[in-house]
Amino acid sequence: MSTNLTDVAAFTSPVVAPEAGDPRTAASVVAAVQPLADRTRWLLGAVAGYLQWSGRLRVGAATTGLGVYVGAIDAAVIGTSVLSQAAETEVAGSLPLASVSSWYYVYAYDNAGALALQASLDAPDAARTWKSTGDGTHRYLGCFRTDGAGAPIYLSTTRGTTRWLTAPAARAALSAGNATSATSVACAAYAPPHARLVCVSTLATESGAAPATYSLFETTTGAAQVQHRAPASQSVSHSAELVCTSAQAVAYLCSTTDVALTVYVDGWRE
Repeated sequence: MSTNLTDVAAFTSPVVAPEAGDPRTAASVVAAVQPLADRTRWLLGAVAGYLQWSGRLRVGAATTGLGVYVGAIDAAVIGTSVLSQAAETEVAGSLPLASVSSWYYVYAYDNAGALALQASLDAPDAARTWKSTGDGTHRYLGCFRTDGAGAPIYLSTTRGTTRWLTAPAARAALSAGNATSATSVACAAYAPPHARLVCVSTLATESGAAPATYSLFETTTGAAQVQHRAPASQSVSHSAELVCTSAQAVAYLCSTTDVALTVYVDGWRE
């Protein structure tokens, strides 16, 4: 008579070989098989969520779906399945998306033994491995944002680094700022809620007769992460990666009100 074993994630019990001639239903046989089943469960837990892939996600013109494309995936361990995707695949769905000016998150999941893709409003967990509302069934891949009409905004992500593919004017978090005390700059419209590093470019125009400086901070009370010089009567541009707050904000300060500083958010790092 067959017996079902309940496996638990454990790697402690020794594997004791049964005596020669013991029937397959003997307790000694079950005692030998049980640790093997437990070790298999332990190993499965160790590789759960493993993802080997191109790291590529982009948003472009839609063909048959959302216009969100996920690159090839060699292996994704989801549940008890090892799934793959041979080529870049468009996330299925119809446009416009229901939630405008919102962050959507892309997941891979097991659809009857085949890898499938999903765009969801549910954010990933703190480790950015699984959907936060799931139970280890939806593997996080990346995210995108919709515009005011529900269309995904063009971007390109490669291995955790994302760059917007829109005109700089469309992602200006600060325009012609000249505050001489540390002032917050909101970047939440251009970086997702889990981002803690934003990629920015700046354009500073010094209208005065003397050179000036401007500084960029994480918070209005923190130390400067970046400081640049703005030559007299000239414009200068720079790029930087800045640690941001949990609300996706940074801060700036100009040495004089003669400086007009514009900050563009070019992207972020996961």
